Amino acid sequence: MTGENRRPLRAVPIALFAVLLIAWGLLLAVPAHAASNFIIEDYDIEMQVNEDDTYLITETIDVHFTASSHGIYRVIPHKTTLDRDGQLDTFYGRVRDFRMLSRDKVSEEKGEDAYYFRIGDPNKYAAE
Repeated sequence: MTGENRRPLRAVPIALFAVLLIAWGLLLAVPAHAASNFIIEDYDIEMQVNEDDTYLITETIDVHFTASSHGIYRVIPHKTTLDRDGQLDTFYGRVRDFRMLSRDKVSEEKGEDAYYFRIGDPNKYAAE
């Protein structure tokens, strides 16, 4: 393969970033419409792309509960497959430092394709 036919290495992380960002939006939109006990009133993402191909992502989610609830779930995909001219490439991401800026409890579970975060206290309702 000649040098002019190669894709720059930076294209892979940027493509992965774009796919993950779209997936995050889609995954977040489904629970908002499907949930009957809360409404997402505001959702903000700040993202910093670093030189070492890592991302610092800060999400702010403003949730209004319409019924008693112990919290919400946040699903973050860590596996994606891209079709590059007929060749399928699978990429894996990693969440290394998930922190809540609020005092809400968080439990984490890693699934085959995503991380599942349960935000809230099983012993308290979110509105208390």
